[in-house]
Amino acid sequence: MHIQKYIFIAFSILFFVITGCSDQRQLEEYRTKLSSVEEEIKKDQLVEKHDLATEKKEYGINERVVITKSNQPLVAFTITKASSSMINFKTEATLTKESEHELLLEITYENISYPEPYGMRWTLLSNSKITDNKDELVNFGGRQNDKDVNKGETNTMTFSVKTKQLASKVDYLTFKYYYPQSLLRGTYSEKDFLIIKVPVEH
Repeated sequence: MHIQKYIFIAFSILFFVITGCSDQRQLEEYRTKLSSVEEEIKKDQLVEKHDLATEKKEYGINERVVITKSNQPLVAFTITKASSSMINFKTEATLTKESEHELLLEITYENISYPEPYGMRWTLLSNSKITDNKDELVNFGGRQNDKDVNKGETNTMTFSVKTKQLASKVDYLTFKYYYPQSLLRGTYSEKDFLIIKVPVEH
């Protein structure tokens, strides 16, 4: 934590204010900075510690991500496919112009020793910022075979994401996944994330 640093900054700002700053604009600037420091202190006080970890910070297609707790494997998942072809997700009759802005993804996931049922929609999808190669956010679409798995079980699910540009123009997707928020109850540092970069098949 950097609370000492914030306190030092806060006292420095107060010193300048107390010693008499005649310029009203400067006074407002100091007050704004002080408010910002107070917010940072609050954020640091809310952050909780955890013992979750991953082997590395960045992953790719077909790389198994294992999240451990106290060095013991907890859950794992692998993104095995990303494609601009929706034919396997929808029938030809239901393919529309909207489908041209959708990508199909497939994930295999397993509950190794997590005590609660483990599912992908809440863990990975709800706690990730997903962007395309133009750094534009994508939205979630439909999903198939999305279910929670108990300890010792594995499942493969398929889901779609909606892109602003044509799916055929998307070269890759990047998942910024905040994994502690998805597996533990509490508030954790936003620095605790991993990156999964997935090339898109066309």
